[in-house]
Amino acid sequence: MNTISRIALISAITLGTQAAFAAVSSEQAASLKTGQTEQQVISALGQPENVTHWANGTHSLSYALKNDAQEIFYVDIADTNGKVISEEAIRRD
Repeated sequence: MNTISRIALISAITLGTQAAFAAVSSEQAASLKTGQTEQQVISALGQPENVTHWANGTHSLSYALKNDAQEIFYVDIADTNGKVISEEAIRRD
């Protein structure tokens, strides 16, 4: 999923309100590694505020980062094996 699609999704979710995302620290987010299981992610970060399923066979777990940048941290999971394929933080503007 590209950054523009994620920004559009964030805008749709937060339009007119500030969503209360489960906040994680930058250190917690940095501890995740590609190849970890979804259960390992949830054990490390807690339940995500949102799970979005995509047509490409993946889903994203959403968390707010505890920082001044108002970023949302996404963890992308492959539906085929339930493992992390990527993670990134995107500024919520």
